Amino acid sequence: MWARMWFCGLALLLLSGCTQPTVHLEIEKSQSGTDFVITTAGVNGLLALRVMDEKSTNTLWALNLNYFPEGRITYGSIPRNFTTKNGQKNSAQQLIPTLRKKPEPLPTNATLRVEITAQYDRSMAPSATTFYFSFQTDAKGNVSMSGATH
Repeated sequence: MWARMWFCGLALLLLSGCTQPTVHLEIEKSQSGTDFVITTAGVNGLLALRVMDEKSTNTLWALNLNYFPEGRITYGSIPRNFTTKNGQKNSAQQLIPTLRKKPEPLPTNATLRVEITAQYDRSMAPSATTFYFSFQTDAKGNVSMSGATH
């Protein structure tokens, strides 16, 4: 009986915690501005997004994403009225800058860092991890990805 319970417990643990969460980010210019195109796997929702100037380490824009599922976020535009992966209606909240101000334009000729925190389940317990990405702007404001780490 103990062997059977041990095997069932091990199987449940393996089935519930084997997948590693992934977050992928692409940066695109659109008519609306600079877009963060986020795709995920093994993630229940995105909790936070932060854009920083790597040289000065100043945070230019920070959001509480409130379980944003994935998709396109335009720099300076707060995602509103989205449906989370569990069917709830939600909206993100801007943390920086405060008082509903628009963030400063992205600096030119700069390397910027994007941090995205994702919530996932591991071994039957909720967990979170942060993914780090870098992109660059040129003198004309064009953007290009330059790296990703976890």
